[in-house]
Amino acid sequence: MTATKLSSSCNQTIPSHLSLLTGLPPEKLGMRGNLSPFPEIELLERGGFVSLAQRLSAAGWYSAGIAANPLLSIESDESHLSPRHGFGSWDGLTRNDDWYEYLDWVHGHTWLGWLMPEGTARKSLNQVLRRLLYPTPARLHRFHFGEGAHTTDRAISILADLKQAEQPWLLFVNYMDVHAPYLPVSEQVDPFVEFDLRTSLRATVAAGGVDLEQSAELERLYLRELEDLDLQLGRLLVQVEKSLRPTLLVFTSDHGEMFGEHGQVEHG
Repeated sequence: MTATKLSSSCNQTIPSHLSLLTGLPPEKLGMRGNLSPFPEIELLERGGFVSLAQRLSAAGWYSAGIAANPLLSIESDESHLSPRHGFGSWDGLTRNDDWYEYLDWVHGHTWLGWLMPEGTARKSLNQVLRRLLYPTPARLHRFHFGEGAHTTDRAISILADLKQAEQPWLLFVNYMDVHAPYLPVSEQVDPFVEFDLRTSLRATVAAGGVDLEQSAELERLYLRELEDLDLQLGRLLVQVEKSLRPTLLVFTSDHGEMFGEHGQVEHG
């Protein structure tokens, strides 16, 4: 196996994934953050750029995607490029807060929804409502404990179907691990204690310092999550090898994490 050291094109999930799937940097995509509007497909195709899934589909491949991060399964209209664009099937975890139907009504029936750019009213108001309605800031973060095994189970199930077909295939598997909150399956970690640890380190760093003990503990939990993920990847690769077909494996990440380095905590 050949390892190549690369740098992520962006420190946020959606634009980084779109860069991975198109080969274009965020500046060319016109999407610098998760809240930016999705790129217009017509503008990209006018410049001769299409997504990886589109290229493979044109060459006779079947593309299937699995995404544990709900940001990757946000739907866009047919004129805009989302990470799932061009895939024959997409098995994505989504997160809908209880007030989504109300926000859809705001978008379609109020001056605020009409005047703000497509999707902006819903995204902005959703963040406001989360902060007002959730009793603690910790609830702003979805705890993804044990999702690695669930993602692997889904990937193995789809892989079994792909192996039955004669045509070549692309299987894109997105794991939420390794990602904050750092909650390794291999040990019991109170999610609120972990959240307070990150919050405290972030405040210390913002004040110009760094708590080495807090930093080391968060990085330890991060590495334990990585060990857990390695076991899940092993389960998946065993099934890939059983297909007895020539297979190209690509491991990559949309961003990394920091624990006080360069005055930063987490990412984004």
